[in-house]
This record gives sequence, C-alpha cells and structure tokens, in this order.
Amino acid sequence: MEAKLIIGGVAILGLVFAAIGAAIMMSQARFRRRASIAPGVITGLRPARVRSGAATEPISQRGWYPTVRFATAGGQYVEAESRLATNPPAGQPGQQVSVRYDPANPARFTTAATARTAGYAAVAFIGLGGLVFAAAAIVLLAVTG
Repeated sequence: MEAKLIIGGVAILGLVFAAIGAAIMMSQARFRRRASIAPGVITGLRPARVRSGAATEPISQRGWYPTVRFATAGGQYVEAESRLATNPPAGQPGQQVSVRYDPANPARFTTAATARTAGYAAVAFIGLGGLVFAAAAIVLLAVTG
C-alpha cells in the first residue's frame, strides 16, 4: 500500500510539471495575441550568473539578459532588460531585433530569442512531466499486477 502511495505521488508530480509547461505555453500565447511589434536595438548584455551547487562553489555564467531599446506605437521610447536570459546571447549590442511588447506595460517584452527560450522551457516541463507520469503509471501497473 505504501508503495502505491509513493508511486501515485510521483505520478501527480509528473502531472504538476506538465501543467506548469502548459501554463507557460498558454501565457506565451496570450502575450503574443495582445502584444504589439516594434523594431528594436540591443543596447547591452548582462551575464546571468548562477551558483551550480553549494555556496562554496564558484559562480558560473549560464546565459545573457539582453537590454533592448525600442519605440512603442505611441512614440514612447523604452529601454528595458529582458526577464529571460538566453544562451547563446539574443544578439550583440547594436544589433537590430524585432520586439513584441505589452502595450499596457512596454517594459514587458520578448525578442525572438527570449520567446524561444520560454518555449523550450514549456516543452521541457511538459516532456519531463509526461515521462515521469508515464513511468509512474507503468510501475503502478506492474506493482498492482
């Protein structure tokens, strides 16, 4: 009985991961529907630094946060840093990029590279969740006979 509960918990964990991936995809789709598009220029790249383990381990670079400047449809100039890091970088400073931005909050934007990163994360969550759920279901079927 205890094994069934553990396997059931693992299956639920898999469903939670898949649901997170689906929520990311739906959020991206909603953003794309309401977003405006403008040409922009990468003005800077900030390294994304993370600790790979214990606090004593060195900090390593895992990607780049692009800063992009663009003008909204209303003529407002915006320069903002992306909320998503990319690896490789979304481009180099001075490079032109297409920007999708939220008209209500232009500092919330994506470039093709940052949108791709979010898409990859969504697919990874869905795939991992599906694999964990399927493995738990197979083990549960084997245990119950």
